[in-house]
Amino acid sequence: MTIKEVEQQTGMSRANIRFYEKEGLLSAKRQENGYRTYSPENVQELEKLKLLRMLGIPLEEIRQAKTGERSLSSILRQRQGEISRDTRMLQNAQVICGQMCKEQVEYATLDAVRYLHALNGPRLPETDVIPRVQAPWRRFFARGLDLALYTTLFHMFIGLFTNISLLENSVPLRIVEFVVGMVLTMALEPVLLHFWGTTVGKWLLGLRLVSPEGRNLTHDEAWNRTWLVIFWGMGLQLPIYSAYRYIRSYMLCADGQVLPWEEDSMLVLQDPRKRRFGLFGLSCVLIVLLNVGSIYIQWVPDHRGDLELGDFAKNYNQMQKLVDSDYKKALDSEGNWVNRYGEDAYIGGNVVDDISQSNDPLMVVGERLPQYTYQLENGKLVAVAFRSESEEEVTRSLVRQKKLCVLAFVRAQRGILPIHDDTARLLDQLAAEPMESWEMEVNGVRVRNCVQCTGYSYLKDADYLLSEEGEKPHLEMEFSMELVS
Repeated sequence: MTIKEVEQQTGMSRANIRFYEKEGLLSAKRQENGYRTYSPENVQELEKLKLLRMLGIPLEEIRQAKTGERSLSSILRQRQGEISRDTRMLQNAQVICGQMCKEQVEYATLDAVRYLHALNGPRLPETDVIPRVQAPWRRFFARGLDLALYTTLFHMFIGLFTNISLLENSVPLRIVEFVVGMVLTMALEPVLLHFWGTTVGKWLLGLRLVSPEGRNLTHDEAWNRTWLVIFWGMGLQLPIYSAYRYIRSYMLCADGQVLPWEEDSMLVLQDPRKRRFGLFGLSCVLIVLLNVGSIYIQWVPDHRGDLELGDFAKNYNQMQKLVDSDYKKALDSEGNWVNRYGEDAYIGGNVVDDISQSNDPLMVVGERLPQYTYQLENGKLVAVAFRSESEEEVTRSLVRQKKLCVLAFVRAQRGILPIHDDTARLLDQLAAEPMESWEMEVNGVRVRNCVQCTGYSYLKDADYLLSEEGEKPHLEMEFSMELVS
């Protein structure tokens, strides 16, 4: 079917048809000679467009109905309400026009206030207001980024100023994280909305919040709105209920209804350009990097470079706080085991000239803790080692102590950056083969794990070795870390 035939059948002009093709609402095929050809389905599509446009429905809403973003029934209900308002206004305007003609008013002597009151109050037409934007998905992603940002601020504080491990997946930490996120939302969002009319997430996606008069919200208005969003829109982030509230809010928003927290505010789309989503994606990557960086910084020892014995002990205790906040034994400045709460020191921790020739005691008596041996050169720590032997039915595997040594010594070497740090590879090796013999060189440190273990089963979660039934257990272990010259 040619375009001329389509014109005759639909009563639409060629310019109309070309316009709808340009807007992406109609797709015609091209023949080999370059001319367009139209199918019966194209004709039906044009008739739908003609009907909806004659009903006064904007092209954008027709596009939303066509893609399924909004239901046609909700669009028609919205248009029906607009027509009712327009009809009432036109009827009133017709009456007032007739009255003004009868009274032969002139512009110079026009009593505008009198006629405005006759029009049921001094109201402007509905079109003379800031357009309200629904944009449910932009809202959702903006809110998600704001919450992620507030949580990231909390993670950065934890990583920089506390000994709470961010890798700990405990219920109390998750509860504290949730509470802090809500508190930061209630504290920061009203301030941002009051002074700038937007939040970080909304700004990235081109959104802004204003009052019906077009001004920024007051702090009280912004606070009330934020609370209603958290309570009704997000369901206080409670499991299951929050999912229901998110879905319900989306449905109300998609149907063009005013949300409970927007009775005294409205969302406007200042910048609809798609590059905003690129900025949003980059911001998400930045937030991920900040969280990863917070974790990395937390697990980097305070003392780095050329270590003295006291520096190693401080690093060891720092890492031990992250692994077990309730630890009872710590290393003093001489590398000896002491009670964390100030009781008598335990014997342990000797300095030797050559760590490979050491015959120091194996374990701290009664505690099953390794007695570390240290090698110093010109006051600087160059090697750390310990030995262990056991034929007991239950004995410590000392894997945790090996990891702490690696974090306190290997990761503390000078010039180690995140992209050059192979400590994670070494820790993975320890986790994968804790009871095997191997040797690795990482960050300029040679690490040896020499183990002869028979008759034992390794209990990973408990960090213990348990003798196997009917077997005679025997363990010989030597672990050392030495700077490579």
